[in-house]
Formats: sequence, C-alpha cells, structure tokens
Amino acid sequence: MAALGYRVTGIDFPTRDFDQSVIRSKTNPGWDLIAGSLELLPLNDRVRFDAVISIEVIEHLYRPRTALRNLSAVMAPGATLILSTPYHGWLKNVAISLAGDWDFHHDALVEGGHIKFWSRRTLTIALREAGFEPIEWRGRGRVPWLWKSIMVKARKI
Repeated sequence: MAALGYRVTGIDFPTRDFDQSVIRSKTNPGWDLIAGSLELLPLNDRVRFDAVISIEVIEHLYRPRTALRNLSAVMAPGATLILSTPYHGWLKNVAISLAGDWDFHHDALVEGGHIKFWSRRTLTIALREAGFEPIEWRGRGRVPWLWKSIMVKARKI
C-alpha cells in the first residue's frame, strides 16, 4: 500500500523478532510504526485514519471491545474498517462437536493463541457498540457456514 502512495501505520508489540528498523528503512518509505496494542492505542485527537485493516487479530485480544472503541476514536467519520477473524458460527460449532475436535480446536495447552471466538452475531454487536456499521460480510476458506474465517467491511458512523 505504501508503494501505491498511501501513508501506512502499523501497530504491533515490539518483540525481538519485530525489527522496527525494517519498518522505518529506506526500502519501506511511507511506513510509520506504533509499538503497542489496539487495546492500549494512544489516542490523538489530530490523527484520523480513513481506513484500518485488522486481519486475524481481534481473537487474540483480552479487551476486544476496548480495541474497537480505540480504533473508532482515531477513524474519520465514514472511514472503512476491514476486519477478519476465525469463524465460529452455530453450524461450525456443531460440526466440531460431532467430530469430537474441541480439544484440538481450542487447545488449552497452546501458549498464546486464540482467546475469543467470534460469530457474525457477536462481531456485529461489538462493532455497533464501538460506532461501526457492518456493510459487507464474506466467509473465507472451506465451504459456506464451515468457513475458516469471516471478513467484515464496516463503516465508521
């Protein structure tokens, strides 16, 4: 996106694998980095993003509602949010139950991993509470209603 002329801002936790110098290098002009979390996003009244893309992040957050409110606070009215998360709808949950795969699917022994599980209904509620209106949904991976992930395009109200 930066190569197309857009200003790009990344938000991520700084780790030893996360090389901040790569983001700010001459090979990546147009990039800025905020070291931190969406849950603790530093709010700045002067910053207004026209679009935010969050791919497979919200399921890892302890406070996803706070993260969505923080995003809403730094987005311009009418801005677009593209968000994806692993899908957990009713039919998929029944299929996991029938297959006896809950221990595999939600392995409690994995360090880190997913801590929130979203359906279209629960994600719609969280988005609306934060000031977004979902305008388009798409399932990705596998077959309909057993999707691997769902994607939503939402507009900041």
